Amino acid sequence: MRLEVFPTFSVYIHLHEFNAIDLVHGYYQIRFGFKPNSLMTFQLSSERKLSPRDGGAGPSTANSTGISRVAKIAFREQSVELDDIFKCRVNVEKRIDRFEPVLLPMQLELWYLDPEATPSASSYTLVSKRTVEILARADKSTHCYRSIFFEYFIFSAVTITIHASVVGLRVVRTKPAPDPPISDKLRNFHQIICRMVLSTVHSLQTFVQRYSRVLTSPIKIVCGDMEKEEERLKRELEASRNPWGKLEGDLTAFSSQLSRLFNQLLQLFSRSVALREIMLAEFDQQRMKQLSEAFLFSEDTVQTLLQPTLNQNGHVIDLVKKSAYFSLIPPLAVYVANADVNLDNMSVIVEQRFLPSGVSAHANETPFSFPQRLSPMMSPPRSGLESPMENFQVATTPKKIFDFCLPLSALASRRQSNVDYGEDEYCISPGAPNNHLSVHTENWDKRRMTFPGLVPILKNASRSTDALDTEKGDASANLLGSTIFSSTLKAHSLCEISPKPETERQLEPTTGTSSTMSSPVKEVPVQSVNFGQISNGNLVIDGTMMEFVRRKESFKIHLVQQMSYKGYLYSDLASVENHFVPFSRLTKLAIEQRCVQDVHLVIFVHGLEGTCEDLTAYRNYLRITLPDCNLSFLLSEVNQTETWSDLRRMAENLLDEILRYILKMPCSPTRISLICHSLGGLIVRTMCGLEGMTPLLDKLHTLMTLNSPHCGLIFNQRTASWGLTLLQWWKQSPCLDQLTLKDSLNYRETFLYKLSQNGAFGLFRNVLLVGSTQDLYVPGHSALIEQCKAGLADNASGLGAVYAEILANINESVVGSNRHTTLVKYTVSHALAKVPKAQQVTGRAVHIAAVDDDIFIEKLISISAGKHFR
Repeated sequence: MRLEVFPTFSVYIHLHEFNAIDLVHGYYQIRFGFKPNSLMTFQLSSERKLSPRDGGAGPSTANSTGISRVAKIAFREQSVELDDIFKCRVNVEKRIDRFEPVLLPMQLELWYLDPEATPSASSYTLVSKRTVEILARADKSTHCYRSIFFEYFIFSAVTITIHASVVGLRVVRTKPAPDPPISDKLRNFHQIICRMVLSTVHSLQTFVQRYSRVLTSPIKIVCGDMEKEEERLKRELEASRNPWGKLEGDLTAFSSQLSRLFNQLLQLFSRSVALREIMLAEFDQQRMKQLSEAFLFSEDTVQTLLQPTLNQNGHVIDLVKKSAYFSLIPPLAVYVANADVNLDNMSVIVEQRFLPSGVSAHANETPFSFPQRLSPMMSPPRSGLESPMENFQVATTPKKIFDFCLPLSALASRRQSNVDYGEDEYCISPGAPNNHLSVHTENWDKRRMTFPGLVPILKNASRSTDALDTEKGDASANLLGSTIFSSTLKAHSLCEISPKPETERQLEPTTGTSSTMSSPVKEVPVQSVNFGQISNGNLVIDGTMMEFVRRKESFKIHLVQQMSYKGYLYSDLASVENHFVPFSRLTKLAIEQRCVQDVHLVIFVHGLEGTCEDLTAYRNYLRITLPDCNLSFLLSEVNQTETWSDLRRMAENLLDEILRYILKMPCSPTRISLICHSLGGLIVRTMCGLEGMTPLLDKLHTLMTLNSPHCGLIFNQRTASWGLTLLQWWKQSPCLDQLTLKDSLNYRETFLYKLSQNGAFGLFRNVLLVGSTQDLYVPGHSALIEQCKAGLADNASGLGAVYAEILANINESVVGSNRHTTLVKYTVSHALAKVPKAQQVTGRAVHIAAVDDDIFIEKLISISAGKHFR
C-alpha cells in the first residue's frame, strides 16, 4: 500500500467532584496519567481555570501526569467540587485498516496530606489507586459519566466525564509519486476507511441528537445517510483521474471534520449539569444490569421449610458457569479494574426467598421457569444448551418480569419523545415458521431491556414532551446536519445558534427510563447476524450483543428443561428496587432529607480470629445503597482477642458492648440489625437468648450471616474434618467442641442443639443466610441450614437424626414467628480466577471471600440484600 493511515484519538477528561464517604480529616488530591507503550503515545494538557479557593494551586500537568485541585475534607459524606478539565491526544501506531478496539490504560490515584504537614507536592502520600481502561474504537465514539470508587479502607469516589473519539488520520506515504491507476486494493482500502470514519461521524451526531433536548438553545439536527454517503465517495473515487490524490484529500477532509465535530460536541455539552444527571443514570443502570447478571432468585412460602430438601442450587450454578451466556457478558466502555465486573471476578448467586403466607414480591409475575407461560407454542429445542434458534418467533411478554425479552434494533422511547434505541427488543418462542425472529408491538410499555447500555437515538428534530424538554419554538439553526456528509464536509458554526429567552431556560432533569413505544420495529432474520457490526441504513447493530442475548435466552430454556427451575434472573427486572444512583441530585437530596430521629443501628460481628475491620466493606456499601436511611454503625471489637473461648461468654461480651454503645448514642435506635461472619452468626444467636436482650428484642430488624456454621461443622469433607481435629488438639478451644457437638456425650445436651431451640431467627423481621458449596471451612448445608446427603445416609452414629432435629428446630422458629419472618438464602459461587491455588485447595479463599470480595459485596447489597435493611 502506497499510503499508511494511522488514527489519532482525543480523550476529554473532566473531574467533577470528590466525594468523601469514610475518610480521615486532611487534604486530598487526584492524580492520573496514561502509560505509553510501543503502540500508543500520549500528550496530556490541562485547561487551567483558577478560582480564589485554589490559592494558585489549580489543575496542572507535570511529567505527563494530570493533577487536580486540592480537596479539603473535614467531615464524613462531604463533597468537594473539583471542576478540572484535561485533554489527552493519543497517537496509535496501528494502521486504521487493521485497527481493532484498544483499551487506553489510565492510572487514577488518590494522594493524601496530613493537615498538620507543610503543604507541598512532595508531602503528599499515595493512599489508593485504580486502573481505568477507556475503550477506543475507530468506528465509534465513547461517552461516559460515572463515579470511580477507591478501596474500602479509604472509601471515597470521584465523578468523572470521559469523551473519546478519533479526531484525526495521520497519513504516511511509503512510496513516492507517480501513483498507479485505481485498483481493487485501493477500492477496498478506501471503503474500509470511509466506513470507519462515517460510523464515527454518525456516532458523534447521534450523541448530539440524543441529548439536544437538554440544551438551552434550540438546534436542528438531521443525520445524513451513511450508505448514500459511502456510495457518493465511492463514485467520486472511481471518477477521479488521480485516485490516490483523491484518497489523500478525503483523509484530510475527514480529519478536519472529525476534529471540528468533536470540539463542537464538547462546547455544547461539557458544562451541562442536566446531561451529567442523565448520563450518570444511564451508566448506573447499565452497571446495575451487569452486576445483576448471573444472579437468580425464586420465591416460596416459609411452610416449605418444614420439609427440608437437598440444595439443588449447586447444579444451577454449574449450568450458569458452563453456559456461553456467562462468558459473553458485555464489558463497560469505561472499565475500572477490580471495581467493575468481568469474567474473572463475577460471582454467581442463587437466591431463595421464603416468605410468610400471603406475601409475595412477585405474585403477579411469571418466572421463566414455567414453559406454559412463555409461549403457547413452547416445545423443547432439539439438543443441549446451545440449542438452534432458527425456529424461534416472538411471544408476548408477561407483566413486570420480562424473562425472554431481547434487544436487537430500534426500541422507541417510552416517553413519546421520538427516540429509538440502538437495538430492538423481542421475545422468543420455539416452533414458529419462516425461520426468523419477529416482533410484536403489543404491550410494549411493559417491556424492558436485557442490556440497558444501549442509549436512545433521536430520529428527528422534534422535541420531547418530558421534563427535560426546553424547546417550544422552531429550530433556528442547522447544526451538524445533513451537510456533514457533503463533499466538502462542512458544519454550521456554533455562533449560528440563537439563544432562547430566559423564561424558556428552565431545566428539570429526570433520571427515569422510557415507557411507551411510538414506532414499529423491523423483523431481523437470525441468519443475517454476523459478529462485529452490521450496518442497517444509519443503524449499526453490535453483533456481539446480539449473540449475548441469544445465548442468554438459550441458557434460560436449558435451565427450565434441565432443572425445572422456577425463578427469575435479576437482570430481567426493569430496575433495581428502591435504587439510588450514587452522587446523583436525588441521592444528595435524600441524604439531606432523611429523618434524624429514626436511627437504624447496624452491628457488625466478626468471626474466628477476625477483627472489627473485617466487615467494613458491608458498612460502606450500605451507606451507598441506602442514602435515605439514617444508619449508625457499630464494628464490634470486644471479642477480637478471645474468639477461641466459649460461645456464651462471647455473646455476653457482645451484648455488654452493644448496650454501652446505645447509651452513648444521641438518639436511641428504633431498629437494630446485625451482619455476622462465620462464628459471629452463632455468637449473635446465642446473645438473643440472654436475659439482658429483653429491652432490645422489639427493635430487632434484620440478621445477615455470612458462612456461619448454624448447624455445626459435622458432615464436613474428610480433609476439613482432619484439619479441625488437628486445630482442636492445638488450641483446646471450647467453641470448636461446641461446633462439632463434642461438648457433651448426649448430642441433645450439646450447646448447638440447645441453641437451635432458642428461636433466635424468629425474633427478626428478616433473616439472610449466605453460604457456598465451595467453602471447606463451613459446609454450605450448615451455613444455609439445609439437609445434606451425609446426614440422610447416617443411620449408625445418631448424628443424622440429631442434625435433622436441629434443622427442624430452627425452621420451626421461622415458620411460627410472631414477627412474620422472611428467610432468604443465598447460595454463592465465588470467582477464584485470581486466588492462589493453595488457598483454593484449603478452602480458606472461599470462606473469607464473603468479606474480602468487594465486587461480590456490592452485587449482594445493591441488587438484593440492601432492601432488607430499610
